[in-house]
Amino acid sequence: MFLLRMSTLLEELRSGTVSSKKTIIFKMLYPIVLSINIALFAALIFGHHAINHFFKAILGDIKAHINFYYVWSYGAVLCTVVSALLGMLICYIVHKKYSDGLDFFRRFWMLSFAIRCHILFYAILALCLIGFYSNIHVNHSVTKFTKTIYPESKKTFTTKEIKTRRSYVVSAFRSPGALGFLPLLPDKIKTFFTDLREIILMVYQLMSVLPVFLTLLHYMVLAYYLKNSFGHKKTPSDITH
Repeated sequence: MFLLRMSTLLEELRSGTVSSKKTIIFKMLYPIVLSINIALFAALIFGHHAINHFFKAILGDIKAHINFYYVWSYGAVLCTVVSALLGMLICYIVHKKYSDGLDFFRRFWMLSFAIRCHILFYAILALCLIGFYSNIHVNHSVTKFTKTIYPESKKTFTTKEIKTRRSYVVSAFRSPGALGFLPLLPDKIKTFFTDLREIILMVYQLMSVLPVFLTLLHYMVLAYYLKNSFGHKKTPSDITH
């Protein structure tokens, strides 16, 4: 993380003392980080494909508004690309107007790499936490659904009713394989999976906006550093001299 320490990187870029070793490391890692970034965005934007195929395998042919999600995904791609292009343009204008105007490309890509790494780290961490919570919620829902089918069954996944957040989490850990018992249940499972599909697709819509938000955040932070870290705003007297 020392290579990505913003204060150190900004000072080196200001003074022009970025080592050749650090430059080489950045150049080697940048394509990897960018590929991870693109893969993450693609998974978030086109996640409806995997969701649809999964539930189609269980429920059969689904005549639902899936075409809406195809249009939504292309809209998310367009918004992400436009956000990136506008972000680059704004960074160039901000650097030209408010800084000393020197060495824009070097400052841009090195700061962009460091900021992208930080944002990706926290974004992936947040997605892992969301996935963890979603798994808990699904297991909880499956357990409750199973109890509605077999209310008198002794084979339950929890030992007591879920009343607190603590028991909610504990019950999910006690039933990590709850989903695996669903194929053995009666035809009521179809209704359960149809409802679950709608909930997941609704969550997908929210998640597919993340690439646009993260792209805007990336270039907003980059523009902030370019504006406030390299010289000062040019005045008419600076230009005449």
